[in-house]
Amino acid sequence: MLRRFLVVSLGAAFLAVAGGAVAQQAVFIDVLGAHRGVLGEPGRLHAVLADLGALPEGNAPTVVYIQSVDSRYTRSSDLYSSDTSPYEARMELIAAAAEEFGGPAPVFVATQWGTPEGREAYASTMAASTPIFPTTAEELTATGYDWLVEADGFVVRWDHKGAIPEFTASTQVVAGVEWVNPVEIALCVDQERILGWARGRRDYEATDAAIGRFTRECLRGELELPDPLVLSDEFLERYGLGGKYFAIVMPYAYADAVPVETGVARAESVLAQSSAEVPLLVVAASTLSVDGTRIMESQQHAADLAQMGVETDPALNAAVPDWVQGFVRHAATTLVLFDETGSPVAAFVASPSNPAGQSTLSHALVRYGLF
Repeated sequence: MLRRFLVVSLGAAFLAVAGGAVAQQAVFIDVLGAHRGVLGEPGRLHAVLADLGALPEGNAPTVVYIQSVDSRYTRSSDLYSSDTSPYEARMELIAAAAEEFGGPAPVFVATQWGTPEGREAYASTMAASTPIFPTTAEELTATGYDWLVEADGFVVRWDHKGAIPEFTASTQVVAGVEWVNPVEIALCVDQERILGWARGRRDYEATDAAIGRFTRECLRGELELPDPLVLSDEFLERYGLGGKYFAIVMPYAYADAVPVETGVARAESVLAQSSAEVPLLVVAASTLSVDGTRIMESQQHAADLAQMGVETDPALNAAVPDWVQGFVRHAATTLVLFDETGSPVAAFVASPSNPAGQSTLSHALVRYGLF
């Protein structure tokens, strides 16, 4: 049984509705393969960071930002129009928050995007020049990473052997070819363990409400991450979930590709087809506004959802731990499937359609013997 926590990104799954019309259908698409890094083995990742000298000095926690450094992100890339400035902006914001608090310097860990063999395969398949993993000052400057040559306010460490992507990178199969995704993970780390994490998302602008808030919570010692990542026996007993698969759906009130009531109804209808009882909990999680500039606390989110016809239980909203609520910090309704022990095993996002034919919640029911 898969025990690791699944980190997801909306990336390719959040689909716009033509002409701004509200979609009236929904499908829950499996987004495991679209994320930018999975915190599946916190202890192992902490050990690798220790080997790389990427832990903070002393006992105080700090933020460690892991990023795949690759020429595919540069301004002159063959296929990518984005540059490295979003990542520079994130490190600047993290460093500024750390300086404001007086905490340990944050750490930037530069790792690889896939493997050398994978970069060769990319070049052959895409008829492009072979991407490079820039490490020298000249290569970094040429590929837009000049801000790593003389880091300002943070420490740089190098994963030259690509140890981190081996167990954190996700993969996708496109036209029969497996592609390794880049890694982008923000962690709160001390000398002993990983205390918190934030998923890599798409290249959204760094904001004080997102990575800035995470940094301050880390430095104030407010983050606590269970290892393994599993819901407590107390939570399972309180809501009658022990010994059975169940799902938590977290509707998102601030975007309308799939109306929240449609998404919740679709989740209910799919789970009702299972061969065993799969309870569904509807949770109003704390989240971010669509532009990422404001934190929408659970109480406000619940009130906004209620106006849209989706009622939630305040006690349940408060009881769901933040590491589960973190799934919803995307602009769409998200569903997480848990096994009998309270371990998350799959995650899905509501979409008006599934043009790429990705795995869905219905497929997951079959996969886990529930259909």
